[in-house]
Amino acid sequence: MQNGGEQLAQQVPAMVGAEPDGREARERLVGGKGAVALLVTAGACLLPFLCLAFYAHPYLDDFVFPATVRQHGVWQHVATTYGQWSGRFSSSLVTALHPLAWGGLGAYQPFVFGLILFFAASVAFAGWNLLGGGGVPARVRLAAGSLFLVPFLLLLPSPTEAFYWATSALAYTLATACCLVLLGALARLASAERAGARAVWWALALMVAALAPGFSEIIGCFVLALLLVLAPQIWQRRLAGAPLALLLLAVGAAAVATLAPGNFARQAASLHPHLPLGRSLGLAAVALGYSLYGWLANGFVILLTLLVLPALQRLAGRAQLPLVRLARWVWVWPTWLFLGLLLCYVFSYVAVGTPPPSRARNVLVAFFLVGWLMSWVGLLAHRQRRGLAPLPTLPAYGRAALLALLGLLIASDHNSKLKREAVGTPTNSVAQAYRDWLSGDAARYDREEEARYQLIRSTPAKSVEIQPLRVKPETLFWWDISTNPTLWGNRAYAAFFNKQAIWTAPAPPGKPNKR
Repeated sequence: MQNGGEQLAQQVPAMVGAEPDGREARERLVGGKGAVALLVTAGACLLPFLCLAFYAHPYLDDFVFPATVRQHGVWQHVATTYGQWSGRFSSSLVTALHPLAWGGLGAYQPFVFGLILFFAASVAFAGWNLLGGGGVPARVRLAAGSLFLVPFLLLLPSPTEAFYWATSALAYTLATACCLVLLGALARLASAERAGARAVWWALALMVAALAPGFSEIIGCFVLALLLVLAPQIWQRRLAGAPLALLLLAVGAAAVATLAPGNFARQAASLHPHLPLGRSLGLAAVALGYSLYGWLANGFVILLTLLVLPALQRLAGRAQLPLVRLARWVWVWPTWLFLGLLLCYVFSYVAVGTPPPSRARNVLVAFFLVGWLMSWVGLLAHRQRRGLAPLPTLPAYGRAALLALLGLLIASDHNSKLKREAVGTPTNSVAQAYRDWLSGDAARYDREEEARYQLIRSTPAKSVEIQPLRVKPETLFWWDISTNPTLWGNRAYAAFFNKQAIWTAPAPPGKPNKR
């Protein structure tokens, strides 16, 4: 792969013409103002999620698996889960990081804040390294990840499961962060020259490739898709050596996770319908089409792509950039993206008879955005290698109009029927997060949860009835315990507080206790 990249780096400048040197070239590469605007936008999108971290509280599963780790140790937890429940060995392993496994309720909010920061840092790490080794200004390299982070936060299907439900965040968001770190490590390998540095990045890449498929079947499906897409290159020995070993390691890890005895035991006890393969394929195709429609029809991704298209074209002309080297086989990224998404949906329908849950769709959005952006880079680089004219770009007033339209799409309530109750209703995850934060709903929810803890701790009785939550911010709240003290969630909640039973009082008439 490195030799091919070096040859490409030598050939492409001659095809597209030499670029001017010095500050003028750097400014032309990706305008400095555009990079700053991307950074500011990403910061504005990230801010409410970070602030809401300090109002987060654990949910049902958060009281179950960390307790198992406390009682039996992490390795016993991994072995038991792998043999009886799930093959997600990495997800079981990182349960040891859960704040309730090593700390208490006071550690939960700082942990959520740190996890969101780590995810944002993994995005920045990938973007920074994809533009390394090509003389790209630091602010542009820093802003590169924003092109992923902004639409990801806007399109996020379930921020609660992505960030504030720690069990889900460790299994899915941390998995996504690991994949971004792997992408950044591969980018460093495409530009690192010193043997010592390459050894470090290879070690990181191998470790992440072995762990990432163990988080979720979603990642395993994308690993399988990559193997299928690259099979012709492997057969022709255009992909060999260490890169092939890295891919096969990920394939092996995915097989270990998928073929776990716990998966088969769980399926045998499952009440979900098992659909025939043909029907699963049909339903998966329809669900995938609808998902793609939803991700693109709101305009966020398309407008951002049009706005940065001039910058992407200039970057695509620099063959020495890892971004361009990793996209040099123009058909790989779009084929991998479509096949990976299809496999994920087929697997979900075959396994449980439904589309992937919202926490898994969080991961799918991340893979979609990476595949989308890399596909555009590959296409633009391919056109330049063939000597084709650059795609036309919008004039300054056109870009200003697109920026204004993007802002309207983000802020608008899309209330075309002018219904009074729909005025100001958020239409994306970022707007909803701001509403939950600035309206005071998050603070009121936090006070209600803290009042519950105080009541439970101050009550000497072993059975405690608590009031149902009155405020349930959409970004923060996932699920509550029920009025039935014998359900598993209630039992785990009671055990955490060293009580025999805890339940919620029935909701007042006309105000059902539901999410």
